[in-house]
Amino acid sequence: MSELSREQRIRRVLLQILALNLAVAAAKLGYGLWSRSVAIQADALHSTFDGLANLVGLASMALAAAPPDDEHPYGHHRFELLGALGIAFLIAATAGAVAWEAIGRIGEESHARIEGGGLVLLGVVAMVSLSISRWEKRVSVELSSPVLAADSLHTLTDFFGTLVVFAAAVGIWMGAQWLDVAAALVIAVLIAHAAWTIARQGIAVLLETAAVPRSSVEAATLAVDGVRSCHKIRSRGTAGAVFVDLHIQVDPQESVETAHDRSGAVKAAIRRALPEVSDVLVHIEPDESSRPTATAPREDPP
Repeated sequence: MSELSREQRIRRVLLQILALNLAVAAAKLGYGLWSRSVAIQADALHSTFDGLANLVGLASMALAAAPPDDEHPYGHHRFELLGALGIAFLIAATAGAVAWEAIGRIGEESHARIEGGGLVLLGVVAMVSLSISRWEKRVSVELSSPVLAADSLHTLTDFFGTLVVFAAAVGIWMGAQWLDVAAALVIAVLIAHAAWTIARQGIAVLLETAAVPRSSVEAATLAVDGVRSCHKIRSRGTAGAVFVDLHIQVDPQESVETAHDRSGAVKAAIRRALPEVSDVLVHIEPDESSRPTATAPREDPP
């Protein structure tokens, strides 16, 4: 069987995580309805949105996998970024829904009921969420995927949210019913913070913030034999699809063929030093400082 492509691996991971997130959401929702706990129901809603985020990620990856065409000569990689921003929007919507429900319960008498078995259930689903997030984060780094990175952060907020609910459940079990609404509000804040973190990263790419350090590109370029200097270094793009362009100066006496080979060596050096770079455009200039200066002919005295 042939090795799976990057896009296929990301889609497979998202499908696996979708199934796990739906199982976690079902467990929380079932217990939240039985226990009448607004905090647990809010946490179940959060997990449900985790599943919806996976669907957004799958849709964006299907679009991002398309090859370059006349309208998109740089490829369709930014659809993956749009997927990450879509996940941020879903997370923000989740935060709003949780906060709205919790605020509506302020001042009302809580009828939440917690038992020992429920605490065990919450502990188990918290560990499942943490394991999902750590696995997804590891794969996102391996595949340079902004969608998986965004989704792993979303799942991590699910873990912390469940920890808050677990602490509140212990308090409710001991008679502090007010902790139910308080925990729901804390979860809303955690979810909103995750949404802002993901959105901020996506906005930076849309504003074409430098995608790789200029110093790293310069060091790799100047290490190539025959390159005398480089300038006008620019980079843009997302992880796994970074584009770099720069100007290099070479000996003006070099042939076109030699200069072309030099350009190829620079591209290879940059991509070795920065694996996230997918394409490099090198502009070749003659090093004018090395040209001999012309002198006026000397005239003999009459």
